[in-house]
Amino acid sequence: MKNYIQKLEILLAVFCILIPIFLKIADGWKPFKPSISHYVLMENRHVFGMVITIAAMLFIYNGAIQLTLHSGYTIVTGKFWKNHGYNIILGLFLFGVLLFPLNTHPKLHYFFAVLFFVGAALSIAFFGDNHDKVVRYTIAVTSIIALGIHILKPSIINMFWAEWIALFVVGIHFILEAKGIISFT
Repeated sequence: MKNYIQKLEILLAVFCILIPIFLKIADGWKPFKPSISHYVLMENRHVFGMVITIAAMLFIYNGAIQLTLHSGYTIVTGKFWKNHGYNIILGLFLFGVLLFPLNTHPKLHYFFAVLFFVGAALSIAFFGDNHDKVVRYTIAVTSIIALGIHILKPSIINMFWAEWIALFVVGIHFILEAKGIISFT
């Protein structure tokens, strides 16, 4: 089962890292849009929906599989959060991003997007072994800094690149965890 989970985490990592490439291909290799969410406006918007759905389901499935290994935990126990239960919540946030598109429900869309990115950073930073703190904090802070720079000084980095950096570091987190370089147990 451990080998299966390792492969799942690496698949999730690679998928997160490649989301912008999948969307660029679906958009006919046109210049990158201002944000990943803007791909809902492309002609092949169904690909945007499919990609976000796959990412959400990978997060939810990863959380559910991890919790199955440590059965008996509910959302209110600390063990739920320690044993990857947060991935279920992150997957639900991605569904919020999808269900409330940028062009029709921008406030709800951004609400769920912020919850996803901040939630991912916080889960990386605070759920894990103490000996991995420096690596985990570095990964989490990199994600938050990229998004923060865009918010404070959008001329330096647009939202698309900030999101891609954040997805990249989330992907790196999953790879490091899957390879046993950092531990969350």
